[in-house]
Parts: sequence; structure tokens; C-alpha cells
Amino acid sequence: KHDMDSLALRFLQHSCISFEQIAGKGKNQLTFNQIELEQASPYAAEDADVTLRLHNRLFANIEQDEKLKSVYEEIEMPL
Repeated sequence: KHDMDSLALRFLQHSCISFEQIAGKGKNQLTFNQIELEQASPYAAEDADVTLRLHNRLFANIEQDEKLKSVYEEIEMPL
């Protein structure tokens, strides 16, 4: 899997707060703007923190491999 929660567990050994934990699931699931700030804040802060930590952990792999670096710079980033 390549979603952020799976990557955080794999590379950072960190289990993230799931969206379902704060929003519920199924037909009664809330949208993010319906979630109380007290619940949304830790979720959003963790999301930002994990994103940066994953970048710091994984970007070195891209820089060390010229082919990956080329794909990143010429295909992924322009999108």
C-alpha cells in the first residue's frame, strides 16, 4: 500500500489517527468541516508532521538514484 498511513507504519513505525476515528464511517460519516476543532486539530497536525517525516526519510532514496530522480523531477513534480 502507498497511502500515508501505511507508509508511516512501514517507514516510521508510527500508527496514525485514522479519518474514521474522528469522522465515523458509512452513511453517517462526517466531512472534515463538520468535525469539532478539538478532534480535527490533532488529526491535521499529525498529518502535516507525518508528511514531513516521510519526506525526510524517503527523499534521500530518490536523490541517490538518478533514474528515480529523473522521474521525480521531470514527470511527478510538473504534475
